[in-house]
Amino acid sequence: MKKWLICVIFGTGFLPACTSLDNSLTPDIELYLKQGFEYYNKNEYGKAIAEYAKALQINPADSNIYHCRGIAYYANRECDKAIADYDKAILLNQHDAEIYNNRGHAYYVKEEYEKAVADYSRAIELNPNDPEYYYNRAIAYGEKDIFGKAIADLTKAIELKPDYVQSYFYRGLAYDETNQPEKSKADLKKALEFTPDYQEARKALEEVETKLKSQKY
Repeated sequence: MKKWLICVIFGTGFLPACTSLDNSLTPDIELYLKQGFEYYNKNEYGKAIAEYAKALQINPADSNIYHCRGIAYYANRECDKAIADYDKAILLNQHDAEIYNNRGHAYYVKEEYEKAVADYSRAIELNPNDPEYYYNRAIAYGEKDIFGKAIADLTKAIELKPDYVQSYFYRGLAYDETNQPEKSKADLKKALEFTPDYQEARKALEEVETKLKSQKY
């Protein structure tokens, strides 16, 4: 369902604090990580990637540096290279939920939704209290037209974060897809309560109300 795709935007991923997990840092690695972080924040992703590559030449066994470079590759719309770096990061550290979450984003963009769901699920296993992970998995479920599971995940995301505007919006869409117009209407109105200028929610609400009036459900 194409309208779910609007949730993914390149270049806005969270970049973790790019300090090495190795306490015995050399000054060169510290400099490369600092410069990479600064380039990333200026949207100069190619330069950020180059700095992280320099750090990895010195310490090729640091999962956090692979993770950071993977995020920069993703922001630079190089999903295959991002996934390769996330794979390396996971081999070195299998207990960081955010790495799985970010690899899930890359799989999602590549429209490999089953792999995205698997990675979001692993992130949830490692950190079941982060609403973003449930939201992300719900969006991937939506692309596979598995709206019941999408609704369940969005409900959990809202439970963890009651002001989660996008979760109300997408749950409203999922309710619409499953012929539950009153619930859809309520969620879309809730999204607009939090964000009155949310144009996508307003348009979706108008469509639901039009269908209700014409009894198209």
